[in-house]
Amino acid sequence: MPISSPSWSRTPISMPNACASMRAREWVRNRRIHFADMTRPGALPGLFHDIGLRLELIFILIWHGQPALRAGKCTSFAFMTGFSMRSMFLAGAALGALLPAAAFAQTETGAEPAARSGDVLYVYGLRNSYREDDSRSVTRTDTPIEEIPQSVYIITRDVIDDQAMSGMDELVRYVPGVTMEQGEGHRDAPVFRGNQTTSDFFVDGMRDDLQYLRDLYNVERVDVIKGAAALVFGRGTGGGAINRVSKPADGRDVRALSVTLGSEGQRRVSGDFGTALSPDFGFRLNAVLEDSGSFRDDVEIERRGLAPAVRFDISDRTRLEIFGEYFSDDRTVDRGVPSQNGRPWPGSTRSFFGNPDASYSEIEVATLRGVLSHELSDTLSFRGSVSFGDYDKFYQNTYPGGPVDPVAGTVSISSYNSGTTRQNLLAQADLIWEPVLAGMQHTILIGLEAGRQESVNTRINGPAAVFSITDRGRTYTPNLNLPLARDNSNDLDFAAVLIQDQIALTNTLTAVAGVRFDRFDLSYTDRIPGQSDYARTDEFVSPRAGLIWEVTPGVSLYGGWSRASLPQS
Repeated sequence: MPISSPSWSRTPISMPNACASMRAREWVRNRRIHFADMTRPGALPGLFHDIGLRLELIFILIWHGQPALRAGKCTSFAFMTGFSMRSMFLAGAALGALLPAAAFAQTETGAEPAARSGDVLYVYGLRNSYREDDSRSVTRTDTPIEEIPQSVYIITRDVIDDQAMSGMDELVRYVPGVTMEQGEGHRDAPVFRGNQTTSDFFVDGMRDDLQYLRDLYNVERVDVIKGAAALVFGRGTGGGAINRVSKPADGRDVRALSVTLGSEGQRRVSGDFGTALSPDFGFRLNAVLEDSGSFRDDVEIERRGLAPAVRFDISDRTRLEIFGEYFSDDRTVDRGVPSQNGRPWPGSTRSFFGNPDASYSEIEVATLRGVLSHELSDTLSFRGSVSFGDYDKFYQNTYPGGPVDPVAGTVSISSYNSGTTRQNLLAQADLIWEPVLAGMQHTILIGLEAGRQESVNTRINGPAAVFSITDRGRTYTPNLNLPLARDNSNDLDFAAVLIQDQIALTNTLTAVAGVRFDRFDLSYTDRIPGQSDYARTDEFVSPRAGLIWEVTPGVSLYGGWSRASLPQS
């Protein structure tokens, strides 16, 4: 079975000019150029807090010769200008992408009669871009969403673009049961149904667990899994996991440029370029550059990212994909305002508490990942991935160490800094067998994982000092010559094996069962004089079982049970 490429659907639609309008939407989705995009949600205070301004200029030139049943060929040209307010006019903007194309659509005159109301036309185009039918994130196999015994929300690229999302905090607004904590102003800190985490992040199924603020410029979609997911991802994931799926070098011609200008000094440019250099070789490059402010005084954000990707179709059954990324994020660390009498301080939300010049975060991330896929037969396939990541992060913050004293008119300011360097070398191998056994279709997965993480951590705690509410600690100078409160290095070696079976018991009843075994070997070196080193080994088993009943096509009921563990190491 050759490795498949994105397919086109053939859907009957009973409406005149459906051909033109569907092709118009498809062209807009794949080839639009944003000269200005909507501002980041939350940038405007007060009444307009969640309203961003978006200007879109779209040039469309469509010609195609796909035959439509009893309708001849249709040729259309459209020039459109859209002006929309975020959320409030989103539906109007979508409608505006349809009407002009339909208005300019013309049907050729000839021997064949023109389409009439009620005629069935066959339209060729991609399916609704807000919806994904399959996910590999939950089972490590390409599985229809309705056959997964777990809650998974998929945020597609078009949703990310249409809502002008740039970070995880904006993305999880559209995922019920998942919220984002402040993360001290320098890291993603999602909460899955009450379970807080800073490490359950993955890229194409590979662990991305350093604490930082991730960008969405180079992702095709984001899968948010709720509930224990240790069978697939390993340690942690007790509340859930977030898996970013990278934009592939699939050979499509992509030319996209987005420029975002917003209130509070927001300035952001991102680009997406893709092409097929030959029938067997695809290339894609994504980039982002941001220099923005914030609604908070004296807060600055600088981001830079470059993510190339290539794909080699070695044969009809073998494919090699390589993904690289360099990403940096430098920003002022904003810890927010203090409390007063059990409520947020009643002064201006623009006020920065602490010294903004002494509150900053710097991170550099460099990753390289290779994925090899091979079809051994029509029912047996192999997929292997190797990933290397190099992380270097340092942050320092000055922040309110307690509530405002309304009588004295003072506030206490504290500080600390912390540095982390980490190198990850990770490997995965999956063998997927899809036999028919005892009259039932099976999808059997046997997976292996191994990896090594090397980390160095340091921390210095600064002294607390009291300042007037007028000063708010802006003159505070942290003492960087204090002794190290933390200085250690640790090496973690881990390995895992898992097996899973997805069984189609009947046409409407599917069972999923699997188990995973993990082993962790940690060595810890405390470099502070007089402290002890230690080493330990942890092992645990992560089972999973689920049953799915398809009530009607597209609607399923399921029950699932799974267990996740976090080793003490």
